[in-house]
Amino acid sequence: MDENNIFHCRCRKCGFEEDVEKHSSVNAVSEPAARLGILDGSLMRWTCPSCGDTVYLEYPLLYHDPRLRFMIWLLPSGEYAPEIREYGKKLAVLLPDYKCRKVDNILRLAEKIQIFEQGASDVAVELSELVFRQESGLSGNIFCHGLRFEDGTCREFRISVVKPGGEHEYYSVSPNIYTDCSAIVERNPDMQPGPGFVTVDYKWIASKLN
Repeated sequence: MDENNIFHCRCRKCGFEEDVEKHSSVNAVSEPAARLGILDGSLMRWTCPSCGDTVYLEYPLLYHDPRLRFMIWLLPSGEYAPEIREYGKKLAVLLPDYKCRKVDNILRLAEKIQIFEQGASDVAVELSELVFRQESGLSGNIFCHGLRFEDGTCREFRISVVKPGGEHEYYSVSPNIYTDCSAIVERNPDMQPGPGFVTVDYKWIASKLN
């Protein structure tokens, strides 16, 4: 393997070490298997051959869907890549109709892919998740687990809540939440992300409501 495409894994439990293939970029059109690997979590999931402990690998990855015209840059928490800002500025000029986002983990990447593939607004989804958080009283990491549209109308909206131990709880919520939140976003220009790779998450949407 090319050294630039190698990620060195060290098991957090038993200390076993192994080099695995790293995917620094994924093109949704030319690499459909890698796209599916992101959505089902397998692309960046590593299981230690020695003890069986499983973790999600953390390294930068650029996801590009040229057909639906969006890019998502996965940059793990704590990492800084100044080139992202400059690349985002160039894209805003060259490809102004592209959606560009930045996320900090594989679950957020999969969430954004599902949202944009449905033609939905991730801002409206984040606002919907905030409403769900407030009405349910649940805390922790909340993700959109799935959306389904018919004739441009949201018909199904599922949410995943990641508990402290890592287990997931799934909830089906009224699709009207998304419909109402989408209308709010459309009426408020300040809730539209700016150019470049923007992080549209819980903190971002909360800042727009203050």
